[in-house]
Amino acid sequence: MNSFIEGARQPLLSVWRRAFLFSGALLLTACSHNASPPPFTASGFAGDHGAVRIWRKDTNDEVHLLSVFSPWHSGSTTTSEYRWQGDTLSLIELNIYSKP
Repeated sequence: MNSFIEGARQPLLSVWRRAFLFSGALLLTACSHNASPPPFTASGFAGDHGAVRIWRKDTNDEVHLLSVFSPWHSGSTTTSEYRWQGDTLSLIELNIYSKP
């Protein structure tokens, strides 16, 4: 008789487990309703030859992007600046800073 009760309970646990997982996934997706990027973001990563840092600022109809590459050992630090006004790329500036 005990094995009969266990066998009857398994499908019920499976249904509740699925309902619990579905409601958890629904709750997580409901929290992420805003798809627009924040007005300021920063990121970066470390590569084999140096570090890269990237900053982005959005204001009204303008986007400003600045990236910096700093080598680990020898070489020059490089900055790249980009600006968009609307859909038009209005500025590209590249600076190379070498050590004296």
